[in-house]
Amino acid sequence: MLSNGYINCEFDSGNRLISAGGHTYTYNAEDVRIRNLSADADTTYTYNTNCKLSQLLCKTTNGITTKYIYGLGLIRLTVIFTIIFPVRRNIHNFSKEVT
Repeated sequence: MLSNGYINCEFDSGNRLISAGGHTYTYNAEDVRIRNLSADADTTYTYNTNCKLSQLLCKTTNGITTKYIYGLGLIRLTVIFTIIFPVRRNIHNFSKEVT
């Protein structure tokens, strides 16, 4: 465990950061970070690792999903989230595209 005076950082035997500042990180078999867990947020990541540089395809944080679409560069970003209205118990899915 390392301490820089502000944040305690812990690394595993593969020299991957596994915890820092209240966050816990999880990696897949390709040593790509796939989860960031903290007290107030749980974020999972999906990557395309079959290219020169890994590309983030999807990020989900507390039920809000952000999808990334690539061409020669990032060409579309879509955010999908669900709102539950407790009064009528309706569930609505919303999507917003950023180009």
